[in-house]
Amino acid sequence: MKKTKKYGYGNAVAALMTVVSAAIPLAVNADTIEINGVTWTYSVKDASSKSLILGNGSVAAMPTDTVLNAADIPWTMTIGGETYTVVELAANAFYLCGNLTGTLTVPQAVTKMGNAAFASTKLSGIASLGGVTTIGQYAFNNSGSTLSCNMPDLSRITSFGNGVFQNCNKITGSVVLGQGLTTIPINLFYCCAFTDITIPNSVTSIANDAFRGCTSLVEAPLPDSVTSVGKEVFWGTKFATYAFPRSVTSIGDSVFRGCTVLTAAWIPGPATVYSETQTYTTINGNNMFMDAPKLKLVLFGSNTKPSNKSLNMNKANGCKVFVPDNGFWNELAPGGSNTDVVYYHGFDERGKKMTFTPTTAAELINVLDSVAMFKDKFDLDVSIAVTNTIELAEGQVTAAMLSGLPVKFDSLLFSVKNQAQLNNILGAFPSSAMITIDPTGLTEKLTVPEGRRVFVQLSEGDDIRQKLNGFIVIVK
Repeated sequence: MKKTKKYGYGNAVAALMTVVSAAIPLAVNADTIEINGVTWTYSVKDASSKSLILGNGSVAAMPTDTVLNAADIPWTMTIGGETYTVVELAANAFYLCGNLTGTLTVPQAVTKMGNAAFASTKLSGIASLGGVTTIGQYAFNNSGSTLSCNMPDLSRITSFGNGVFQNCNKITGSVVLGQGLTTIPINLFYCCAFTDITIPNSVTSIANDAFRGCTSLVEAPLPDSVTSVGKEVFWGTKFATYAFPRSVTSIGDSVFRGCTVLTAAWIPGPATVYSETQTYTTINGNNMFMDAPKLKLVLFGSNTKPSNKSLNMNKANGCKVFVPDNGFWNELAPGGSNTDVVYYHGFDERGKKMTFTPTTAAELINVLDSVAMFKDKFDLDVSIAVTNTIELAEGQVTAAMLSGLPVKFDSLLFSVKNQAQLNNILGAFPSSAMITIDPTGLTEKLTVPEGRRVFVQLSEGDDIRQKLNGFIVIVK
């Protein structure tokens, strides 16, 4: 084996377009060694442990025109009669090595992979990333034309750089990320082809375009640890429905753009609190639902507010959009055909629970019409409480409408002026509902059927006889 020595830093090589590696320092003393006719560049990381860094960070670890199968990468080297082990891949280690082919198997001894380490190679697969815990930006970028395999085990990785698997559009399977990872960075899986991903509860942020173009991705639930979701994160994915956790407090623009099979989305926001300052989820709604033709239901939680309201539902038809009447969503014009914007009153509870407090008959009916869909799409438990008097016309709400609806009725306050209105209410709502009547304008004596209970609304200091204007409620 022939060995030579080089000194100096050299010029950094572009990792992606003009992106260069700065995360891993270049070796001051870079050695070369010839193994089986290939000249390899390396540096000693630690002489006492006989550990090496393959490459020097400024140029590829081997001549870029070398024809090599990944199985023949030398992970150990004999230097001065001693066996040294590669524990780190320098930045650009195999960048632009267009004749590097085969399946990559990284040994357990390797713990770090530098920026663009295997970018623009012709690898056909990745069997294992060994003991790697840190991967630099664009490590496998633009290897997608040949890299066709299931995603390797990523559970050891605690730090990814941007765009590690960008444009690897033949990487399939399922992805499981490991505990300890805190950020899913920009373009990490841009245009990959896996179907689902498990994200650990150590992750707090999802950066811009992290899953953009993942057109086979059908499941990517976020844990309750995530607080920030960047722009265009799910652009082009294949979710049928999607619900954010309550922990998310900021969402970037175009997050569901190009989601061609999305039918329903729930952005719940934080739970309502009463003894401390209320927090909100801030949503950049710009192009949020652009090019989503199957969208039928969107529910924004009571503690959400937009920084931009142009949802641009340009291809949606017949979508119902529920927004809170909290003052932040006034004059929403989401676009699309036959879009119905429903301003609602209510509050969010912890978990998948929500209480609506409609103030008009129309608002009540809109909620009732969507309760089954809320449950089906989001597994949302809905309660309804009417705290401001509503007057129902005959037939507006019937027992048939309420039959089988997954809804809990809390206290319900209705205006009742005659027996027919009372009968309509008692006939529609279950006996478990606590029904209170406002008798203002009552014109006749009321009879309550046996087994039913009705409360009468009184203001402080009211005389019940005066309140009922000489009429009484009789239990039959």
